[in-house]
Amino acid sequence: MMRAAAYFRAGDVENAKKDYASAIQSILGGNGFYSLADWYGSVCWTFAVLNLELEKSVGDCNKAFTLDPRNGFAFNSRGLIYLRTGKYREAIEDYDRALQGKLYEEVGRTGLYDSRRHYALFGRGLAKLRLGDIEGGRADIKAAEELKHGVTIEFAAYGLKLDPQP
Repeated sequence: MMRAAAYFRAGDVENAKKDYASAIQSILGGNGFYSLADWYGSVCWTFAVLNLELEKSVGDCNKAFTLDPRNGFAFNSRGLIYLRTGKYREAIEDYDRALQGKLYEEVGRTGLYDSRRHYALFGRGLAKLRLGDIEGGRADIKAAEELKHGVTIEFAAYGLKLDPQP
């Protein structure tokens, strides 16, 4: 998975896809640390962040939900896809589900958890702004920044800025 992410950052989409497929096959064979639902959610997130093959990525998120209906990470990922494609109401619904679901990722084998609430709050805030809910959007974005300073800059790097227009 790490090599696939490196391929994506380098713009080598084909090798990244191959590595993601290999990682998923490894999970199916019982050789992985994370659940298959988490891997599908990770693949969906990567494609959403990179703004690639968004319709296919929705399918990966949906596979994650089938395997784990409370997979907040996958709802977070699909929310980002909906945000990118202008489906703001659907994005808000998914971010709401993400905030209610399992929204963490185990870090290594140490048992430490890294919360992803700031992504859901920021994405939901941005969707609200784009629908004209300025007060609600600003409140979510403020909460996201309080959880993780710099999340605004991170989303800007994804091409998603705070202006209320798409």
